[in-house]
Amino acid sequence: MLQANDSQELVDHMRDWVDPCNNLLFADVHGDMGYLCRGRIPIRSRLNGWLPVPGWTGEHEWEGDIPFDEMPISINPAEGYIATANNRPVGDDYPYYIAIDFTPEFRVKRVTHGLKSLDHPTAADMAQVHAQRVSIPALAYQDMLKAVEPLDESSESAKSLLLDWNGEMDASLVQPTIYSAMRDALLKEIFETNLTEDLANDAWHPSDRGLGSFSNRLKARLAEMIGQNDLSLLKQGDTWATVVARALANGVALLTETLGEDIDEWRWERIHQARPKHNLSTAFPELAELLNPPAIPASGDGDTPLQGGYSSATPATVTSLSVARYSYDPSNWDDSLWVVPLGSSGHPGSHHYFDQSETWRQVKMIPMGYDWEKIEASCESQQTLRPG
Repeated sequence: MLQANDSQELVDHMRDWVDPCNNLLFADVHGDMGYLCRGRIPIRSRLNGWLPVPGWTGEHEWEGDIPFDEMPISINPAEGYIATANNRPVGDDYPYYIAIDFTPEFRVKRVTHGLKSLDHPTAADMAQVHAQRVSIPALAYQDMLKAVEPLDESSESAKSLLLDWNGEMDASLVQPTIYSAMRDALLKEIFETNLTEDLANDAWHPSDRGLGSFSNRLKARLAEMIGQNDLSLLKQGDTWATVVARALANGVALLTETLGEDIDEWRWERIHQARPKHNLSTAFPELAELLNPPAIPASGDGDTPLQGGYSSATPATVTSLSVARYSYDPSNWDDSLWVVPLGSSGHPGSHHYFDQSETWRQVKMIPMGYDWEKIEASCESQQTLRPG
């Protein structure tokens, strides 16, 4: 990869790539760009993707690998841009099974919206795409709320706020907090209805690492089911309007208990925070305050390009975020930008341990640095590594 002279050469170098199978996006100094789903993917039945299958019967054998030339690829598309956000990269007409564990298309749609809203963008303009925080499911729930009869006065106030909202999951707003609490309460009720209360409680356990991934996919499916008026997961006699009314009341009750009665103080930033943890802080809790970087209030959620995903069991802790933001300019590498959530040093004693946090929170970036003369002129220290 590091020796490729152009995009086509880079693609050719990927022919023998085995793992991980992932999205590779690229651009070169000649003005070419592309996308490649790289890695070896076996040819197998679509039925193999849902549940484990017996491997000893000979009925579920792989039939070789998807040929490299038939892997999902796009070079210089007519649209003039490429957008991807862990969504399914192929349509239903693609002849091979790849996987079922793709994220919904909410984020990639907002990325596309951000890209198309820019005219001759610079590397710095890409921050506007990184900052996209409108939640498509939130807008869908707004439509449902119009038919909801609130169960109490607090729910009525919460409903009014949600209907007077543009769907932005902004840290300074209270609507994202109400919407998320309502949606999580709805998910919990769906669990209890279909799994029984005991199993639902087991599935809701915060230590269950699978909950976040599974629940986010079910959340996306519920938004679709509401739009289709699919009642198959509801109790007999219920409608989405009645279930959402209960979810709104339960969510508001939980927020009142945890954040107080003043609804104007329920800002998303109060509970939705990234809480970075040093690996040694658990072993040495007395040093946790020195080892752990400060918490970072975060906008967004799991459905927005400005990623801020969380587990419904622990909504106060962001577990999925953009660990690095980049914007490259192949026409002038010195214009390239980047930022990370913390800093460039992993040493808790360094002032670079988390000095990028505020820049990252504000969805800004810093120069990447390619010109060695400029780097040497501006660097604050140098380190020389010699073999022992």
